[in-house]
Amino acid sequence: MIHPAALIAAPLIASSFTLPAVAYIDPAELWTAGVDLTAAELSGLLEDCTGFSIDADTDADGLPVFYLVHPAGDRDPNPWDDLADLAADVGWRIDEALADCAP
Repeated sequence: MIHPAALIAAPLIASSFTLPAVAYIDPAELWTAGVDLTAAELSGLLEDCTGFSIDADTDADGLPVFYLVHPAGDRDPNPWDDLADLAADVGWRIDEALADCAP
């Protein structure tokens, strides 16, 4: 006797399909739309706009922290515990730079 689940699963297993490619969205567009960026996206956008970047690390307790890195490579000695707080503190720099680049 064939189990009913096998009757359902067999065609699904035998079929193959390709997922559509995910379109790339520029972090500047995401920032402008108010989307929360990852540390890497925020760092890249900040670096493109200002020369500053973000270094994601962990503290002594293993919790994530985020450092602002100056264009000369010096890391700010006081990290942020929350990426959203760091984004709020440096966001005006990104906003100014994007406004300067606007057509």
